[in-house]
Amino acid sequence: MLENLTDRLQLVVKTIRGQARFTEKNISDAMREVRIALIEADVALPVIKYFIDRVKDKALGAEVLKSINPGQAVIKIVQDELTDLMGTANIPLNLSTTPPAIILMAGLQGSGKTTTAAKLAKIISEQKKKVLLVSADVYRPAAIEQLKTLAASLNIECFNSSEKDKPNNIAIESIAYAKKHFIDVIIFDTAGRLGIDDAMMKEIKQLHKTLDPVETLFVVDSMQGQDAVNTAKSFGDTLPLTGIVLTKLDGDARGGAALSVRHITGQPIKYIGVSEKTNGLELFHPERMASRILGMGDIVSLVEDAQKNVDIKEAEKLVDNGVKELLIISQDTSAYGLDLKYKEINGHRAHIVDLARDLGSLGVWIRLHYVYPYPHVRKLIPFMAQGDILPYLDIPFQHSHPDVLKRMSRPAASSKTLEEIRAWRNECADISIRSTFIVGYPGESENEFQHLLDWLIEAQLDRVGCFQYENVKGASSNHLPNQIAKEVKEDRWNRLMEVSQKISETKLERKIGKDLDVIIDSIESDGATCRTMADAPEIDGNLFIDKNFEKLSVGEIVKVTVDGASEYDLWGKLIT
Repeated sequence: MLENLTDRLQLVVKTIRGQARFTEKNISDAMREVRIALIEADVALPVIKYFIDRVKDKALGAEVLKSINPGQAVIKIVQDELTDLMGTANIPLNLSTTPPAIILMAGLQGSGKTTTAAKLAKIISEQKKKVLLVSADVYRPAAIEQLKTLAASLNIECFNSSEKDKPNNIAIESIAYAKKHFIDVIIFDTAGRLGIDDAMMKEIKQLHKTLDPVETLFVVDSMQGQDAVNTAKSFGDTLPLTGIVLTKLDGDARGGAALSVRHITGQPIKYIGVSEKTNGLELFHPERMASRILGMGDIVSLVEDAQKNVDIKEAEKLVDNGVKELLIISQDTSAYGLDLKYKEINGHRAHIVDLARDLGSLGVWIRLHYVYPYPHVRKLIPFMAQGDILPYLDIPFQHSHPDVLKRMSRPAASSKTLEEIRAWRNECADISIRSTFIVGYPGESENEFQHLLDWLIEAQLDRVGCFQYENVKGASSNHLPNQIAKEVKEDRWNRLMEVSQKISETKLERKIGKDLDVIIDSIESDGATCRTMADAPEIDGNLFIDKNFEKLSVGEIVKVTVDGASEYDLWGKLIT
């Protein structure tokens, strides 16, 4: 899906990543290529302008131009803005109403509306809700029969409508039926047309008034590009839409609809259709789509849907297809299985320790992100020490001073973090520790910030990311006293990055002369870009091979001798 857009943006990403320092010209050239890629993907022109302006403004900011690794900073901005363009997060269906909750499906003929209605019914019925499918497409008897056939195959009830009925009468009668038979959710499939016309809009407007749905979903064919956006706007002007469903993303979709429709309509994309099968409807996650578009799709979240045990199965499938590295990432990876009370499923206990053990048996690089609290970490260090999973720990410390951590409501406020780090290193000497920190949190004093700098020097973390605190809509921290001035936050950010840079430079210099395994990420005319076990994709450093690399292939794991180092990157010679 979206192959052409992905290919074009991957080239831009490679160019950006290769820049050691950024200027306004570098950024302008990169944005020109991004603009061309978006135009070719049939993204709506107002959306392109909005996106480019946002990325350029942020890329020209001090945080990027002063950054130790500006290429990665710009890539992060592009990824964040792509995500924001598509909605920042998945918005679930709102079914919290007195039954029956009614979902109205709208869209043009051929958009996949009827099939989507059945797919959605399947998803909702699996949540132990009683669903009724209803077709009001009286102009196409085949569509009514199609919905009845799909309903029967899914063992879901379908209202007995026909082409002789009036759409509004079908609405009234199906509601009465649902109430009488204790139906939880009605999914109402409306008639489609080949194009927008007054009769269609008048009819669906009346149906909306009669049904009073909790959700009005516009189903749009993602292969239509900018035309899909125009159609969505027309429906949005007629109906109070609550969400979008993008279909046919398994086809030759260029990406225009996915990147445009939310911005134009103001409504979230809630689901995407990825196949014709009845299970081919997925929740839409903007951040994952952004990663996929930028070619970062091998970063896999396997900590979901534990009831179906898809974690290990998906991992095995990826390994069978040649994937050499799996990144396990979640908001809190250690919480895996907590919702299931760690129950056993097909011989696999839903617990982070069992997950690490099972994944470690696959024979590929397994990298864990966001693992905490510390009791979970302690149990995972032995797997790192014996080589089952990578000796790499990404753990969000965020700060060091106990008072700041308390204001952040962080569980680490009462923990002796430095002692924990020493214990991890005693058990696994080669462990690489990455973390992120926040400077300028409300109330942070100069003494508290200096505590963080001193802590960093003692902790000697391998990789450090840092963010300047910003107020986020709805966050309780917005109302804390002693908000920190922008210039103070910038100063602290620069000072922290300077300290972390020196630590990184020193630690990397110690690797000169050592033999390391590296995974190859890309091959250009002048060399191969690789990563060691200590480097996660896109966020850490690289190792470069500029001799005897011609026969190497992307994804291959090879051994090199390190012969050079900079602040964040290494250079090495291939061991043949």
